[in-house]
Amino acid sequence: MESSDDVTVEISPDGGSHYYSTAIITGNGSSRWNFSATGNATTAYDGDANAVTFTQVSGLSTTSASTVNITGLPVTSNLKVRITLSNSYKNELWVIDEFSITGDSEVLSEVPVIGYDNKSVTSTSDTVKGLIADSTYYFKVRAVNATLTSINSNVVSVTTYPTPLTEAIILTSGTIGSDIVLNWANGNGVARLVRINSKNKFKKPKDRVDYSGDINTTWQGSGEQNVYDGTGSTITISGMDTVATYYVAIYEYLTFNEAKAAIKIYSHGASQQQTNTGTLPISLLSFTAERISDAVSIKWTTTTEENNDFFTIEKSTNGVDFYNIAEVLGAGNSNRLTNYEIIDNSPLQQINYYRLRQTDFDGKSTVSEVIILKEEITNFELINSWSSSNNTLQLEIQSEISSNANCQILNIQGQIVYNSNIEILGGHNNYSINLPSVAKGTYIVKVENNGIMAIRKIIL
Repeated sequence: MESSDDVTVEISPDGGSHYYSTAIITGNGSSRWNFSATGNATTAYDGDANAVTFTQVSGLSTTSASTVNITGLPVTSNLKVRITLSNSYKNELWVIDEFSITGDSEVLSEVPVIGYDNKSVTSTSDTVKGLIADSTYYFKVRAVNATLTSINSNVVSVTTYPTPLTEAIILTSGTIGSDIVLNWANGNGVARLVRINSKNKFKKPKDRVDYSGDINTTWQGSGEQNVYDGTGSTITISGMDTVATYYVAIYEYLTFNEAKAAIKIYSHGASQQQTNTGTLPISLLSFTAERISDAVSIKWTTTTEENNDFFTIEKSTNGVDFYNIAEVLGAGNSNRLTNYEIIDNSPLQQINYYRLRQTDFDGKSTVSEVIILKEEITNFELINSWSSSNNTLQLEIQSEISSNANCQILNIQGQIVYNSNIEILGGHNNYSINLPSVAKGTYIVKVENNGIMAIRKIIL
């Protein structure tokens, strides 16, 4: 090789799209050598085109570079090497009688990517817990031994399932003999699981587990029990103890289809104390409430009474928290029909909850079931809702009075995408609502007016 002759070694980290000169071997006054020469031209790959030049000794040499060693190569399966032989005269020819490329396929050292949390595992599968619902996570895998670390695998992204954000609210609980009747307002799940327990201690349902085959509406005596799985808002549980305290938890859930089956993702649930007061020491034939003009007439009839001192009428605005509004003396001991009535002159405009508390001469008391008195739905009704065009919602509302109402649109995860007050006039109302840009799917329309909430599902 003369000084104008050279061998150029180029590296491509992207499968041949780009090559970078890394080492150049040049001659020097008819340099000559073969594979037995002991020289080694060593340089590190730096990813630019500024190659390191190695000039050989002139004449026949046993120490010229027969080996080119390039370190620090990028860790990639798309690595390519290109060797270019050039000479200065057209009548000169390169003659190569042997050529080889060798390397260490195990010298792989990629630094962990910033932002990733490392977790050591010894098997080919692993479970990651404690992730946030409705969030996207990214995973890479690499092999490690005592001295070497492999390159990272391809990136896999996984989005966790969302959970219902709005829990159900227990509205009323009442007793009929040894039965408990529960009524609740549904949350934003597609359905719900109801559990009862003699202790205020519940285990959250396991995601992906279907409990619909483990429902029993007869109380089994103790512990946690599944009593309902469905889309409704009421359940009667029988076989309760006559004087005992129970706790109820309602878990909203969403369903998702996977390759093998539909799965359920549960909310955290909310528990509430419910008291079954048992059978009254009176035989209560009837207990009713009826609106009369601007007041409410509350009547009850007993067929027998034993050791009965007085009655207390209790009222609630939400079906949970009650307060006294009247006391009426009882008949003491009686075996005949006895009729009672009081007037509530300050009823709520929409929904009233009443219950009857009976107190013995010795101070012990028991409570009846809750009765609910509410205005006819014609007072306020969301008749219809539909999407007329892109992100435009039509509402049809009937109301007997003029008032201001609140309208909310929620996605299936319970997130509010629209919230505004609307003016409702007495009679038939039509509204056109321009929604912000939202994805196609199922949404929930909620219109609340004077304590009455109307809910509909729509497809946008």
